[in-house]
Amino acid sequence: MVTPYTVRDSEVVVIGSGLAGLTAALHLAPRAVTLLTKTPDLPGGSSNHAQGGIAAAIGPGDGPEAHAADTVAAGAGFVDAGRALL
Repeated sequence: MVTPYTVRDSEVVVIGSGLAGLTAALHLAPRAVTLLTKTPDLPGGSSNHAQGGIAAAIGPGDGPEAHAADTVAAGAGFVDAGRALL
């Protein structure tokens, strides 16, 4: 049976190869870090238009609109409010 993925041992898993993911991975050296990215190469993992991250609605009254508002506020004028909700 062939698996469509490679299994590796690592101490830490970093999700995303944008600026935050790569910075975290570099700061974790010399630990064994696995970097999960949607692209086959590192330059394709981030863009000049990145507006996201990983977030979840976990409390009563919490929802996508609240997360979008937080993203826009944290972006200090650099975030496109229309894209933050995508």
